Amino acid sequence: MGIEFKLNTEVGRDVQLDDLLSDYDAVFLGVGTYQSMRGGLENEDADGVYAALPFLIANTKQLMGFGETRDEPFVSMEGKRVVVLGGGDTCDGLRAYVRAPGSEARYLCLSS
Repeated sequence: MGIEFKLNTEVGRDVQLDDLLSDYDAVFLGVGTYQSMRGGLENEDADGVYAALPFLIANTKQLMGFGETRDEPFVSMEGKRVVVLGGGDTCDGLRAYVRAPGSEARYLCLSS
């Protein structure tokens, strides 16, 4: 079993969705989010506070062997105590990245 990433590919131009559906058991559509959102929380610009989208992008690039950028620096969670504020898919995605060796994570959902 393996995962194949096809980057910079437009469905309908470079590959047809029907072909993907017939060639694979599952198709994941990672269409993503388009901008990082702020929570409006006090001290959200403090050192050690990271927005979810740049964090996820930088850590994905690190796993894939790409370099980091100034706007999306890689942040290792190894050996750190982490709290994730949020919920939904973002919180679920962050959970995977902060499970670094020796890390301890807590999750606080902002919705009811």
